[in-house]
Amino acid sequence: METIKTPTTQPGRLRRPPRPAEVEDPDLKPERIQKELAAALALAGVPLKAATVQERLRQEYAQEVLQALPGWRLTADGKALHRAKELPSPAIASLYSAYVTGFAGALSLPVAVNVCGAQVMVILHARRNRGRLTAVTDAVLEFARRLG
Repeated sequence: METIKTPTTQPGRLRRPPRPAEVEDPDLKPERIQKELAAALALAGVPLKAATVQERLRQEYAQEVLQALPGWRLTADGKALHRAKELPSPAIASLYSAYVTGFAGALSLPVAVNVCGAQVMVILHARRNRGRLTAVTDAVLEFARRLG
């Protein structure tokens, strides 16, 4: 009977197969660098990728719709709407927050409501896509219109 010697590894180290040589895609860069490049390219007049153009058009559309909705503002990144509302008493503010959360739940829309005394801050954003917030959708704009 023959004995076969297997290579041993150092204690505490796992033996792994070699990784294939990685091919770097020049278009894949960290998000911070992508934003800087997009801003530089926009200043230089270089056409942007279709996804970036669509996102910019989406934000412009949301701005136009928001002009008809007094009190609602688009966040700087264009991924949420917010509004502060002053109500007559803290009790009414808590009832209003319950109304907003219930209404959003019925429409399956995420909402954040903060109550501080008689003031209510409502933040609306679209559903997450792969864990990330997406641009404001028509459903979010319609919900903001219904809330007034």
